[in-house]
Amino acid sequence: MLGKPHTKRLIILGVVGGGVWMFFLFTFFSIQILHHHYWLEEALSQQVVRLRGRGERGKIYDRNFQLLATNLEEGRWYPLGTSLCHVLGFSNLDGEGLEGVELYYDQYLQGDGTGLVLLTDAKGNRFSPPGLPLPPRRGKNLCLTIDADYQRICEEELRKGVERTQAKGGSVVIISPPTGEILAMVNLPDYDVNLPQRSTPQVRRNRAITDEYEPGSTFKLVTAAAGLEEGVISPADSIWCENGAITVAGTRIRDNERFGWLTFREIIEKSSNVGAIKLAEKVGKDNFYRYARSLGFGSPTGVDFPGEPGGLLRTPEKWSGLSLASMAIGQEVAVTPLQLLNAYCCVANEGLLMQPHLLRAILDQRGRPVREYSPTPIRRALSPSTAHLLTDLLVGVVEEGTGREAKIEGVRVAGKTGTAQKPDPNSRGYTDGRLIISFVGYLPASNPRWAGLVLIDEPQRERTGGKGAAPVFRRIMERILSQEGLPQRRIPQRDDQLHRYVVVPNVLNIEISQALLILKARELMGEKEGRGRIVSAQSPPPGSLIPKGTKVKLTLSSSLPPHMPDLRGMSLRRGVSLLSCWGLQIEVEGEGIITAQVPQPGEEISPGSQCHLVCSPE
Repeated sequence: MLGKPHTKRLIILGVVGGGVWMFFLFTFFSIQILHHHYWLEEALSQQVVRLRGRGERGKIYDRNFQLLATNLEEGRWYPLGTSLCHVLGFSNLDGEGLEGVELYYDQYLQGDGTGLVLLTDAKGNRFSPPGLPLPPRRGKNLCLTIDADYQRICEEELRKGVERTQAKGGSVVIISPPTGEILAMVNLPDYDVNLPQRSTPQVRRNRAITDEYEPGSTFKLVTAAAGLEEGVISPADSIWCENGAITVAGTRIRDNERFGWLTFREIIEKSSNVGAIKLAEKVGKDNFYRYARSLGFGSPTGVDFPGEPGGLLRTPEKWSGLSLASMAIGQEVAVTPLQLLNAYCCVANEGLLMQPHLLRAILDQRGRPVREYSPTPIRRALSPSTAHLLTDLLVGVVEEGTGREAKIEGVRVAGKTGTAQKPDPNSRGYTDGRLIISFVGYLPASNPRWAGLVLIDEPQRERTGGKGAAPVFRRIMERILSQEGLPQRRIPQRDDQLHRYVVVPNVLNIEISQALLILKARELMGEKEGRGRIVSAQSPPPGSLIPKGTKVKLTLSSSLPPHMPDLRGMSLRRGVSLLSCWGLQIEVEGEGIITAQVPQPGEEISPGSQCHLVCSPE
């Protein structure tokens, strides 16, 4: 039996122990119940790392799914270097688009900005536990209307033209008239889009869209269109051209030759200033202005690209006594290259003005279209009958007039030349010797598939549109036609120095035996690489200009591509050859050129898939 001292100590120990337990219980209750949220935030602040991230930027492809822009660890990468630099633009290290398509479609290319949550242990090691938010999602991919093969052809031929004419620079734009799709867009000088910091804003500017200039005689399209649509003249009517000179509001305006009586057709073919001025006077200033506006001048085209201006087209109440005569021959107005070409596309498209565009589709990460862009008509600017008459007149320019250097054997080409002085920024006149020369046209004239503009800035040699720009247009279109397998007859090389060269044919996606025969017919040699019977890649690429006897490396494969290619615009023969090599089942409706297809471009395909092709005559 314990004595009283022991009992007393036990009571004291029990009271103290009970107090300690009560203290801990109260502390636990306070931490876990009363102040739970406070202490949870304190713990998370030490254990959880939150990283605000941006998802991987979307990729950019051309219309045939050739990669144009992607991502590497060190940042954005453009595989084609200087090619398409003015179209693509670039983005910064934070994945934000700064110029070009990268800027205009930045909202789609940027990934989801969801935060990334990581846990950290006592040693500072980070790990991602299950159940917490996932990393940011990648941005959407873009499929452009651009054809990288066309782009390369335009770049090569424009560069030759600029060097030959000793010019300051130049631009080329190719559009599909029925759809408004921009197939190629080139400016020189160019820059390496992977190293934009080494270039100036002036060099990086997409001058085919942003720069305004006086178009000269190519603007006579407006004069001719207004005269025909208003019924004040027909192609056979004659106008007295004053032996090559006319005075308007005290200003003497001359032709390059002393013309007397000329038919309207001859006025367009010979590009008579006097004849165009007299026709504009018949049309009247209000009608002239109305047709210029209707053809798209004086306002932006609406192309999906940042910084497009509207050009300069003053309202009639602001004109002087000389203005109508000046505008009739392409002065006192300012246009962009894209704006001018789009007006010619309107004529090629039977008078229906289309909105030009660069984006064909937005794709998800599996290549499936999220949103596809269909052709967008703006308005009917001319009647089909007037458009047909204008086309016939423009064919005459190439066949008999100032644009003969743009003539292509076997194809009717419609077009117009332009030679314009550059305005003096320090006066109301023009600078001596500084010119912009151009050619704009489309083909085949009866059912146009391509329209193009070639502009050369300040040439020192061959200083007319007919001599300096038209040959560049011809060579570009000859190479495009050759690549597409059109026309069937052989296209001669007109330059003597090119007689030893040949255009590389497109032998992609066909059997190796057939590819070798095609190359042999062009006096080229095929060099096989890999196993299989289908040509999956070739070097040099189709459309390149190389010496006869050169070896063309052919990479072989037997695998099926993961996505359906775009066959629209191909000849039926080429499309069927491509699909049959992959073991696909083919149904054909009509004949000629492929205009529609199922599956759609970019859709997933597998061996034995059914493909339906809709064709129409050229």
